[in-house]
Amino acid sequence: MEKKSFYEKFIESLDRQIIDKEDIKKSFIAQAKSNLLFQRIFDTLPEGIILCNIIGYPLYYNKKALVVFDQIKKVNFLSLIPQEVQDQFYQALQGKKAVDVITPLKILNNSYFLKFTFEKIKLPLEEDAEAVLIVFYDINAQIKEEREKQIQESFANLMEMLYTIAHEIRNPLTSLDLNIKIAQKQLEQTEDKCKCNNCYQQLLSSLTTTASEIVRLNKILDNFLATAKPLQPKLQVINLNEIVKELSSIVNSQFQLSGKNLVLKLKEDISPVLADKDLLKQALLNLIKNAFEAIEEGGMVTVSTYDREENIIVEVKDNGTGMDQETLDKIFTPFFTSKSTGTGLGLTIVYRIVQSLFAEIKVESKKNYGTTFQIIFDKNKVKHALLDSISTYNDTSIKEN
Repeated sequence: MEKKSFYEKFIESLDRQIIDKEDIKKSFIAQAKSNLLFQRIFDTLPEGIILCNIIGYPLYYNKKALVVFDQIKKVNFLSLIPQEVQDQFYQALQGKKAVDVITPLKILNNSYFLKFTFEKIKLPLEEDAEAVLIVFYDINAQIKEEREKQIQESFANLMEMLYTIAHEIRNPLTSLDLNIKIAQKQLEQTEDKCKCNNCYQQLLSSLTTTASEIVRLNKILDNFLATAKPLQPKLQVINLNEIVKELSSIVNSQFQLSGKNLVLKLKEDISPVLADKDLLKQALLNLIKNAFEAIEEGGMVTVSTYDREENIIVEVKDNGTGMDQETLDKIFTPFFTSKSTGTGLGLTIVYRIVQSLFAEIKVESKKNYGTTFQIIFDKNKVKHALLDSISTYNDTSIKEN
């Protein structure tokens, strides 16, 4: 036999007139406590839960749903979601099997990657009343983890390949470079009357071009090896502003000569970070150079430092060409490049450096509007490092005494 609900029992009791006022009061208090308990349970769930009527207005939602869709109290829920998600709502309403939908959403300043599920249900105590139960999950962390795993696997394959081919390439390149230098020297010693010969000039030009190409190949090989080489950062507490100012003095003349602008926005009392100074400079320099190449004459690259809650951030922003989503998804993948002369390893190296510093790198970009890279450090890690340093110092002092 199907168990009767509280409300059904209550109505039956009223019909039989066997409930007094005190019983009614106790029953409602008990039900209120039960409802509050269930509300608290639903509010602790990581999933968003929304119950909508057949035209999309919410009848119930938990705390997670309110956090993601802050306008849910005021508007029809269907107006807050893309068309492909709405389609599955109507599929469920028609009693058809709704397909789980995964979609990216940007609400205010927050980006989500939500997975929606839908199910039609009957509402109790309302004859023939139907609703749609919507449950959604934010799978941003899962997608990020999968991407990082793919990149790490690419790194592992890259290392194995590079160590195999590095010496195979280096040896013939060295031999070619040596022979070209010998040939160039011999040509320089040729009698002056021969130097006017067109064949001589063509040969010299070809040798010069070949020599420059060998230099370029050696540079590519060096980048390969740098990518494969295990990083062993020497972590220390450093000031981000000092790093940025040093890099500014290195690249400023290049910006000025090209008619491009480099702007620094540095927070004066920025919190220290835990990093390897040389590696961090290498990563930031790479980001600044990328931004420089992305802008036209008159364009701007802005390097900023600031605190945000429990994080310390250094940001490189440009108003250049920007990237589409497809490019954005692949930029840290080894050998991927959108440049005709690029090796596809610059941002891969940046990613590895940031990972080795126990920091996080984020990137946002919009085609024709520009790109922003952020390297994010955790304040708590710096605090723990300082405490460990003090503890180690005290232990050493005690032993010495």
